[in-house]
Amino acid sequence: MVMELVHRIIAGQPPGDVAILRDDEAISYGTVNGCANGVAAWLAAQGVTAGDVVAVSLADAVQQIYATLGLMQIGACQSTLDPRLHPAEFVALLERLGVSVLVSDRAVRAPQAVRVILAPPVDRLKPARLAREPAAPLTRDSRVMMLHGSGTTGQPKIMALRHGQLLSRCVNTAPAFTAARGERTLVLQRHTAPSYITRALQVLMQGGCLVEVTGMRLGAPDYWGLLARAVDRHAVDHLHATASHAKGLAGHIGTAASGVRFPRLKSLLVGAAPVSKAL
Repeated sequence: MVMELVHRIIAGQPPGDVAILRDDEAISYGTVNGCANGVAAWLAAQGVTAGDVVAVSLADAVQQIYATLGLMQIGACQSTLDPRLHPAEFVALLERLGVSVLVSDRAVRAPQAVRVILAPPVDRLKPARLAREPAAPLTRDSRVMMLHGSGTTGQPKIMALRHGQLLSRCVNTAPAFTAARGERTLVLQRHTAPSYITRALQVLMQGGCLVEVTGMRLGAPDYWGLLARAVDRHAVDHLHATASHAKGLAGHIGTAASGVRFPRLKSLLVGAAPVSKAL
């Protein structure tokens, strides 16, 4: 019996359903799973095997999802690193995570013990058939991710996440935050944040649609206006935000014209920091 794991549940979604809506491009579950298979086959050909600790540092959110699912197929343990980190912080994290392979879309400085593999552009990924299972079967106790904190209170904390724990995180969610089949979710955390990865996997496991808006990154000109328009334009059902996102969005709406906003929005999940009563 094949054990129920997050990536296997995602692979079983109806292939014609929309998994990711990037701007005006609809990416089906069939394409997502095919590209994940292609990444798995490509990485296996590069010598990545089950149990390897692999760091992923990519600028493209969709490519990140393909890499995450591909590495889960292989049985590797992965960690995401923000390409914007200071080079010294980047190297320090690689060492603390015990990384043996780094997958990146650019040339980076890494410790001598870390092998750097340059990822192909996302538009050159070709869907492939499902990669073969690892020689050692995956279990709920197999490591799947190495999570790390932001380091705001000192050195970033490191925690290993196992397949069973990841499945529990994706399943044990409040009913109000469950994305029904086809419902659209916009996750505002940066795609390299561990919280983004688990939220994205949760949405895909539920058969929902993940919304990605190119260029909508905190600090961009008219960010709050872009965000508010994106929620309306893409008919977003669920919005996952940090407390700082929620505060900025509330301020923007407070100064906007009166009237009902976000008529399709069913849930707003706010996390990552304490939320004041006023907010």
